[in-house]
Amino acid sequence: MSGADWYSYRGQIGDRSQMFQCVADKWPLNKVLYLGSYVDISPSMVWRAVTYLDTDKRAKKFFEDHERVLGQLSGRKYEPEPPDIRFVHDDFNGYPELSPQSFDMVISLYSGPSVSAALPYLMAGGKLLVNNSHGDASLAILNPELQPAGCIKFREGQYRLVTENLDGYFSFKGTPPTQESIYSSGRGAALSKTSFALVFSFEPQGPEK
Repeated sequence: MSGADWYSYRGQIGDRSQMFQCVADKWPLNKVLYLGSYVDISPSMVWRAVTYLDTDKRAKKFFEDHERVLGQLSGRKYEPEPPDIRFVHDDFNGYPELSPQSFDMVISLYSGPSVSAALPYLMAGGKLLVNNSHGDASLAILNPELQPAGCIKFREGQYRLVTENLDGYFSFKGTPPTQESIYSSGRGAALSKTSFALVFSFEPQGPEK
């Protein structure tokens, strides 16, 4: 089997299906958007309706092979129903043609900074799952419309969702950064407690009266 596919990529990054299952067990989510997904289709093991977005041509080729994608999703939670997958070959900062406020969850791992691109597509109360490698978690902490919901811990090959006593995971170690400093450095600021990823709840603020 030639070209990029989830099986080979999963061998490099590990299987994130368990992480997404932890999230699904906590919150009822239906429509998911994965920014900068490459060929990581692990969310489709858990949720039926997932939209993947990436600029990589190898990812585009993989998603065009529907039989291959379906074959690599054997054992999905909602089997025998087929996955409802859409792939958008675009830059998430380029205003892709997606319906605003139509997703229960947006995922962005190792592909940021993407917070500003993600929020227009989230429903109120929806969840944003990001890590801090390119500053997304730091930017999300600074955003008043995003509230702490949980953190993903990873140890000895297992993922665990923590939703209590979260303060240290969502606070900076030392002087808090600014959005400008995060964008200029291209990485997140150090947090008081480390985790694999953070989950935020989107609570949009209405216009000032």
